[in-house]
Amino acid sequence: MVTVEFDSMGEAVRLALVADGYVGGGLAVLLLDATDPHSEGYMAEWGVLTASVPAAAEWCRGQGNIAIDADVPAALLEALEAAGAVRRAGRSAASGMARYPLATVAGHALDGMGGLRETLEEALGSTVVVEYESGGDGGAFEVGTAPAGSDELGRLVAAATSEADALARAGGWATVRVGFGDAETIDCETGRTVYTAGSE
Repeated sequence: MVTVEFDSMGEAVRLALVADGYVGGGLAVLLLDATDPHSEGYMAEWGVLTASVPAAAEWCRGQGNIAIDADVPAALLEALEAAGAVRRAGRSAASGMARYPLATVAGHALDGMGGLRETLEEALGSTVVVEYESGGDGGAFEVGTAPAGSDELGRLVAAATSEADALARAGGWATVRVGFGDAETIDCETGRTVYTAGSE
């Protein structure tokens, strides 16, 4: 996860940078509030670093090239440059009455940025879910949540694998998935399938 800290009206704010894309191409960078892991607003959307500007379309086709949203605070841009995450190009693109500075996201920052799901999972933890159909019954349940990549997550996956095997032996199938969310939101599209027992 890539984060940057800056002074916002006298208050230290830490933001996580999240890679996304615009329809038609171009890198979009979302900003999530990573300031206080104990606050209710932790990892809530803070804003957007980039803008989709037609006059900058050719520039934005380049690797890591972006148009910076005109509403981004100057202190945030300075912090991103000081951290080596973004380098301004020294020119801008116009759209309407606004000018959008052009910049390039550094390679190391691009490599470290995940998508929204990956970033939330890294910050808030990975949930292990078992989806099953066995003995005429079906559904999904959570085994637990642990920090992404942790030993505890490995133990949860092992426990879920045992549950899946038991359900498959009872006649049916079971799949273990890991992702961000809960038993109702983690499925084959939103989670990573790490184990399957039996056949559908």
